[in-house]
Amino acid sequence: MASKERQTILFVADQPEQYGLRLVVENAGYAMSFRNTLVSGLQFLIAQKADAVVVDAAVESGRGLDLVGAVRNDDKLKNLPVIVLAKDDRQAAVCVQAFAAGADEFIQVPFLPAVCLARIGRLVKRSVKEAIGASLSVQVTPKELPGIMQYIEAELKTGKLNIVSQDKTATIFFKEGRLVNAAAPEYEGLDVITEVLCWPSSQVTFVETPLDPKDLKFETQVTGVIMNCAVGVDEYHDVRRTLPAEDVMFWPGQPLPADAAEPQRQILLAALQGYSVSDLLHGVHPSERKATLWLHELIEKGHLVVGTTAFADYASSCRKHYRNSYLTGRLSTLRTILADVPFPLELPPGFVSMGMADWLSPVPKLMLVGDNAEHLTLFMKSLGQIYTATINKQPAERRYGRSVMVSRLDFGNKAVIDVVALPLVNDPAFGGNLEEYLQDAFAVIQFEWAHDQETSRHARRVHRLLRQRFGGVVYNVVPRVPSPDGKFMFKINCVHCGFKLAVDMEEAGFTGECPVCNQTIAIPNSMDNLANVMQLPDDVPVVTIEPGQALHCRDLLLMVLDNVLTYCAHTQQVPSSGSDSKSGVRELHKVKKTQIEVAETQMMRMPGPGPGMSVEPVASDYLPPGAQGQPAPGVAYDPAAFAPLPQEEEVPEEQPQVNEILSLLAQEKPREQAPLDLNALLHGDDEENIDDLINRRPQDRR
Repeated sequence: MASKERQTILFVADQPEQYGLRLVVENAGYAMSFRNTLVSGLQFLIAQKADAVVVDAAVESGRGLDLVGAVRNDDKLKNLPVIVLAKDDRQAAVCVQAFAAGADEFIQVPFLPAVCLARIGRLVKRSVKEAIGASLSVQVTPKELPGIMQYIEAELKTGKLNIVSQDKTATIFFKEGRLVNAAAPEYEGLDVITEVLCWPSSQVTFVETPLDPKDLKFETQVTGVIMNCAVGVDEYHDVRRTLPAEDVMFWPGQPLPADAAEPQRQILLAALQGYSVSDLLHGVHPSERKATLWLHELIEKGHLVVGTTAFADYASSCRKHYRNSYLTGRLSTLRTILADVPFPLELPPGFVSMGMADWLSPVPKLMLVGDNAEHLTLFMKSLGQIYTATINKQPAERRYGRSVMVSRLDFGNKAVIDVVALPLVNDPAFGGNLEEYLQDAFAVIQFEWAHDQETSRHARRVHRLLRQRFGGVVYNVVPRVPSPDGKFMFKINCVHCGFKLAVDMEEAGFTGECPVCNQTIAIPNSMDNLANVMQLPDDVPVVTIEPGQALHCRDLLLMVLDNVLTYCAHTQQVPSSGSDSKSGVRELHKVKKTQIEVAETQMMRMPGPGPGMSVEPVASDYLPPGAQGQPAPGVAYDPAAFAPLPQEEEVPEEQPQVNEILSLLAQEKPREQAPLDLNALLHGDDEENIDDLINRRPQDRR
């Protein structure tokens, strides 16, 4: 809680001067903060905290009591004093509802200022007293925590040591300096001590208080326990240092024994489904220490084979992928046709029939993936308009299941491709049948609108799944899609509080104030930011287009075709793009700032010109600073630059390909600042026997 000199009251109401409360509270020496929505009020409490909150029951058309319930249901806020302010009837219906929702106090409007202050002051004093009641509260490292425990032992203190590290909590009980109990979710007894000593840093709070007899489970000396736990802690740290890089790809190795622990089997399954090392350590089992030891054992015993990161040796991978490719003739013809399409397009009037397609005949595929279905639809529609203007027919379409859409563009003379829109990056179904979909693929375009930490984690997993099966050209696109008010927005995390923000990309380089934590942040360039959050090497193309503009989509497709044909031919001599310098991709690469719209926005206060920043009311993991400073790959359109081809070099042996990776069938359970819950995702009715997958011979997995 806030200290005495920072006693802060949060007022949640439709207007800051509602009922004259601000003047009354500020004249009494309190600091008053104001929010006009329940979401922004809750965000303030999470990001900044307060000594008490006063909520008008009439806010947002009478939804004020919903905030009371939200505060009481939040583990970190449940002890915060909440005061409800309302005009009530003679039956005191609102007052009864307020106390039922968990309010600490109710103030009838109109109120007497002295009575209002007395009630607020009583709760604020209680809040501050509870904060001061802790005889010890400090942020410590794992090396400092034993010293805290030994201090309690030396002082013969009795009470509870509460330990919090990110989303993990534990409580250690002391009686006259001796350990008598330790408790944490999923752990018990002295194992709790080993676990907390492995946490990276913790906020520890010791409260001297008599213990309940039921809290006394054992009795032992602190020093002896710490010495016994040191062996397990040292083993964890030694093993943790040997684990591979965060974003490596894993391949199946030797089969697991039948008696393998179920969490270890789940870690293996998750690794083969493209999850990162961090997800494996935090998403399968509540103990990061045990998950670390299990993952290490899987690698050491050959059950998991560690590969490279998704885009390691990107150019070499592309040269190898297109060696002896049959694509050259077909794609060259298609490129010539597209380059000759006149703009603006002249679409035929009236009804246009749909083209025919022999879906049994394999054709080259352009794969689309992204984090917003609208952007994929706009891109496919724009390519369809080009096709209709050229052939006077609509492209043939078909759908696989609920989330895969295919559009065939058959220009004749073998110039035919399928444009395939895969499930969204955060769709649990992504990965199912991916091997089949990627057959005959010649390139992948990944649209990345949301650059927040959670969505980027899903997108990087998609990169790993794709690169396990496809070694060719991948373009990363920041789409420009106008919002109803004409802005182009995209999503990032606040580097201070971690909340998801929607920023105006035309304001790249400006600084502004986050509407959640009120800290100053800089708006990054969209392509620079995408390259940074996706951890893309310099030779992986990053571009920006408007998917609703047919000319932009045509020019992007020309860039992709030029890139693929360059690798197919093993030469840097590529044909001209067919676009003049005042249109299409060249102009887009000169203008490097883009934006994307996001729902439920709240404008950020800007010290400089421009509309600024808006906030989406969704909490997410903290994103560390450092989004600026990395140049965006592929800023200038030079097809040869995307495929640097030195003299012929020896290509390393191909890594074994995974034939089938299990589909994710369950639904992710969102929670604030918490790692992905893989337990929910890894149990489905369609799970394949992992031993059958691993036992296949390497030549069968290619």
